[in-house]
Amino acid sequence: MKRYGTIFSLAFFILTFVLAMPAYAAIHVQSIDQGISKGNDSFYSDTDRQVNQKKNLTTYCGSGFFIAPNIVATNYHVVSGASRIAVEYNNEVALMAVVIAKDEVSDLALLKVYGLEDVVNPLVLANSSGVREGNRVYAVGFPLPMVMGPRAKMSEGIISSTSGMLGDLRMFQISTPVQPGNSGGPLLNEQAEVVGVVAAGLNATFMMKQGIIPQNVNYAVKINNIRNLISNSGLDDSLEAPKYNCSLSAADVMDIARKAVVLINVTK
Repeated sequence: MKRYGTIFSLAFFILTFVLAMPAYAAIHVQSIDQGISKGNDSFYSDTDRQVNQKKNLTTYCGSGFFIAPNIVATNYHVVSGASRIAVEYNNEVALMAVVIAKDEVSDLALLKVYGLEDVVNPLVLANSSGVREGNRVYAVGFPLPMVMGPRAKMSEGIISSTSGMLGDLRMFQISTPVQPGNSGGPLLNEQAEVVGVVAAGLNATFMMKQGIIPQNVNYAVKINNIRNLISNSGLDDSLEAPKYNCSLSAADVMDIARKAVVLINVTK
């Protein structure tokens, strides 16, 4: 009898699971559709935040990278509404920065920084239209600097899709692990060229409330949007660093990126 009871219980469990699958799928799609609206902070996970209770100030941390000796690229949401922007280079030099161009729709901003022109090596911008699904990519930035420390870190992945959420053609979907604080950092190919700007990831807490556990679903803005912003702003985009025709090791890519990335501290 025990044996028949076990079989009956197992059959009941399987039947219940199968019948529940269509309902679960509908909830899954609906949850994503409801959470995708632009500016929904519960859906996206982006910058690192620390609150100064004494002065009632909020400090955000993000990443950025030099595209010219005195111009840093980052996400617009990192610097939006800032009363003060400071960039920290090589964990030792901190300088003030100002926004000189922005594209709110593509979530991009350019900052002017003086004082590091003889030190930094700007990164090369690739053509993102040539990027294919499956290409290996590296994200370099400053994830959770208040916990993991203020030195740049690298993570590795691939281009999962050449479009973002709901087919957004301005974005790549990437499998590269990113954390709060990575926003605004470069997404590099195997030639150490920038193919995108790390922008966001699915917020695990929000998605888990919908019964979904996301696995490395992250997004980067295609670098051609930076090229458009440079052109539309009348800035000089003729400066290019040396290009590498062969595939580099992850260690070599990191060595190149380290000379261009900055930690951005924003007070709002």
